[in-house]
Formats: sequence, C-alpha cells, structure tokens
Amino acid sequence: MNTFIKIIVTFGFIGKIPVAPGTFGSLAAFPLLILLHYFVDANLLVQASMILPGVDIRVLKFCIMLLFTLFLFIIGTVASELYIQDKQDQDPSEVVIDEVVGQLLTSILCLFGHMMFAMYLRQEKIYEQKTYLLILDLFVTFILPFVLFRIFDIFKPWPIDYIDQNIKGGLGIMLDDVLAAIFASVSFYALMFNFLKFNP
Repeated sequence: MNTFIKIIVTFGFIGKIPVAPGTFGSLAAFPLLILLHYFVDANLLVQASMILPGVDIRVLKFCIMLLFTLFLFIIGTVASELYIQDKQDQDPSEVVIDEVVGQLLTSILCLFGHMMFAMYLRQEKIYEQKTYLLILDLFVTFILPFVLFRIFDIFKPWPIDYIDQNIKGGLGIMLDDVLAAIFASVSFYALMFNFLKFNP
C-alpha cells in the first residue's frame, strides 16, 4: 500500500485514532479551513479582484474555497478507491478524508450565514460585549456547523443512506458526506432564519 495514499485517506493518520475517527476527521477540517481562509485572503483575493474587477470579494473568496474543496473531493475519491481495492470493508473507519471534505464543505456553505449573523450583532451592538461575542462567533462559525454535519453523517437520513448503501467505491465513500454537508447547511440556514425572524 502506497504510504502517500494512506496519508491522504487517513488525513495524516488521524483516521488511525482508535476512538471516533470520523469525529476527529471532522474536527481536523477546521485548522484546514482557517489556513485556507488566511491563504485566500493573503494571496489570491487581490490578484483575483484585479483579473475580475467589480466582482464582490466575498463571492470570490467563497468560489475559491469551493474550488479547493472540489479538488480535495477528487483527490479523496481517487485515493479512497485505490485504498479499498484490496480490502473486504469497502468503507473502512480509518478513511476520514470524506469527513474532512464534508465538514469543510459544510463550513464554507455556512459562511454567508455567519455574515448575516455578524450584521445582526452589529445592529444589536453586541460587538461591545467581547466575551459574549466570542462565544456566539465560535458557536456560529464552528460548533453549529460541526454538530449539524456530524448528526447527518452519523444518522444518514434518506437519501444519504441510499447513496451510502448503493454507490460503492471511492465515490460512494465521499459522496454521502457531501450530501450530509448539504443537508447540514440547509439546516444551518433554517435555524439562522428562524433565529433572526424571532429576534428582529
């Protein structure tokens, strides 16, 4: 087995953690998200805005981060397919690149919700309450997207379970987590809209 393939599918051997490797895989997406966030801000946005003048910087950032996630999805699909070729278990627990991609996608799709919430905080002048702001920011940026993704990834409501059971190989490993990310994001926005509706 190619060590490089192992490193990819276990995301630096995080998948080898004996307890809840999927949860740790999801958590590992957040340092990657932060690095991606700062890399895009520092290196790509200025150049991209010069090539595409008039395009909203936030939309550009969102698209660049989505493209990176798509690239990681493709790499994860190919690596997972190669990894399971000589295994009986077609979705081994140590493969956590799918959780990393799913959690990363969830967090990126929830970015606009975070912006909406930030506008609400400004209107309510909560920015003056630093500790309260930090807790709210952590909840909306990290905790809520994480909890929602884990719920959908673990319980797999239809059609996530259908994909999990009927699409095999590397694509099947990755695809159900992408769908879980979409479900988690929709739930995130439903919660956000309800919160803002009842807290005008």
